[in-house]
Amino acid sequence: MPKRRRPRWLALATLLTGVVAFVWLMTEENSLWSVLSLGGAGAALGALHAQYADALWRRFRRGLRAALIGGFIGGGTILAAVGLMFLKTATHAHLVGDYSLEQMLGMAARLPVWVAAGILLGTAISLFESR
Repeated sequence: MPKRRRPRWLALATLLTGVVAFVWLMTEENSLWSVLSLGGAGAALGALHAQYADALWRRFRRGLRAALIGGFIGGGTILAAVGLMFLKTATHAHLVGDYSLEQMLGMAARLPVWVAAGILLGTAISLFESR
């Protein structure tokens, strides 16, 4: 089976997301919506890149593959968001950080719920596709 090539739009979307993340790191903005959006975009792009690792996904059936990808996106969203929150707080030398430790730990505490939601959503999407 020939190896699939990643499409050019995926590379451009990854580059654009990286540029947006760096611009966001420089701004004085600390809402949770923006950091979760960037984390979700990063996790979704990571899952799209992983789709092209054929040797990894070939052994899984369609339903299991969709559940794993959904769990990866759900968990990756929170992990990327916490990482971005930490980077933004570390790069800005304020007396009071943009995100408190309590916010970051509270976000990380929701990791199992987001993974479960991603698994359920991925399974639901695969069930709709199989009809």
